[in-house]
Parts: sequence; C-alpha cells; structure tokens
Amino acid sequence: MHYVIFSIDNVSDLHTKAKFLRYVDTLRAMNILKGNMMLCIGMYDGVLEDSFIIRGDDYNNHIRLSGYLKEQECVLHVRGKSMLCEFEYGGGKTKYAGRMLQVTASEAMTKSGWTYRPDLNIYWTLEE
Repeated sequence: MHYVIFSIDNVSDLHTKAKFLRYVDTLRAMNILKGNMMLCIGMYDGVLEDSFIIRGDDYNNHIRLSGYLKEQECVLHVRGKSMLCEFEYGGGKTKYAGRMLQVTASEAMTKSGWTYRPDLNIYWTLEE
C-alpha cells in the first residue's frame, strides 16, 4: 500500500483548513475515496504544522490537483510494509528519504522532522 503525508497551503488558517476538510468529507460522503484521510501533526524542517495522511491513489486522483497544495515544498510518499519513503517536490522531482521508523515522543522531539498520528498515539521519523 502507498500513502502520502502532506500539508496544505495556509493550514493554520481556520477557514482554509475547514474548506479543505469539507472538500475531503464531500468526497468521502459520495464514496469517491477508496480510504480515509487521517489528521496528523508534523514537523518539517523545524516547522510544526497540521498534516494529513491519505492513500496514494486518493491523493493522486483528488488531492494533488485540488489547488490546496500550490505552495507546498514537497509531500512524503510512504510505500509498502517496509515504509520506504521519498519526497516529491514541485514538478514531480523525487528524492529518496529512507525508511519511516516508529519512535517515542522524546526521540521525535530531537529531530527536525517527524509525524504524529493522534488516533494511534504514535510518532514516526525518517531513519538517518
């Protein structure tokens, strides 16, 4: 299975985030999405922000060109049970990022990048 972790432009603006969540909820209500999108909290390059995880096919079919990610530097693709990751930058350029590893909260806080899933109470970071 392939998942994508991403944030949206201006995610800290309540109205922007609400519009995006309504967009995704409408897709879900219409049974268009193949999976569920989950809320995450993440740190990317030392910046804390709300983020999301969704199936790769749902990302490609409905999120990628939705207009909510125009100014995002990159998204993180997580592939298979081995959790191999790659960053995808604007224009489709990709860069191998290593494996995603489950870590403790205190370990995550020592990194400049991590993802936290509140629904699972689990932190992940990329191997170094």
